[in-house]
Amino acid sequence: MRCIGGICSYFNTHWVRQQFENGRRDIYEIKSLGLILWDNILFKPLNKRLTCICLDLIKRERNNELIDSQLIGDMQNYRYLQRSSIDELMTDSQEIEINNTFKLMNDSMANIQVPILNTHQKTFEQGYLSDTETFCRSESIDYLKDNHIADYLKKVDSRLKEEIHRGQLYLHKSTLPDLIAICENVLIKEHLDDIYDRWKPLLSNENHEDLIRLFKYVGRISNENRFKSETENYICQQGLESIQKISKQ
Repeated sequence: MRCIGGICSYFNTHWVRQQFENGRRDIYEIKSLGLILWDNILFKPLNKRLTCICLDLIKRERNNELIDSQLIGDMQNYRYLQRSSIDELMTDSQEIEINNTFKLMNDSMANIQVPILNTHQKTFEQGYLSDTETFCRSESIDYLKDNHIADYLKKVDSRLKEEIHRGQLYLHKSTLPDLIAICENVLIKEHLDDIYDRWKPLLSNENHEDLIRLFKYVGRISNENRFKSETENYICQQGLESIQKISKQ
């Protein structure tokens, strides 16, 4: 698309610019027009079908089935083609000296990225986040019920890393914070009371790696001070007992 835009640069600079200056707002540079046609002819008609296929493949991948992850990645690259290309267009326009009219025209063209990204968020990304929340909630309930708290923390660690890696492959970078927040909420925050009731053996046995893992995630939850207070009390108590033992020698 960038190559075509370069070939038609004379047309863009003169005819398109002249029409825009005359008040027309239904015209675009060749590069932007190609992106709009791609959206209307390919993206919108196939979007729902592609979304269902992608989400089903991701569900199977989470259940340890072998899938072609590159296929999903390619689909998402096509979805983001317009957004990245328009961002590139705006970057190119900033590298050369242009007058206010041409800047206005480029600003007008750049507005088409908003509905495109919104469409993607309403279909694939919202479905992806919802499926992630459902899967992690079900998995965490079953795993925490049948396993020791130390094993659960290791599971949380591996699940978060896996979901972040998957999100980097399949989601736009602006959605990653939402994905991480959902995972941490479902895996940690929703189970805080249960974790608190079962974590004290980690402290008394001084399982340092598990404690580091615990505080790494609990520390991200606002207004959660029970673990910190319990640890401080334990350390103080152990210190006092050690001092008493030394004083009796």
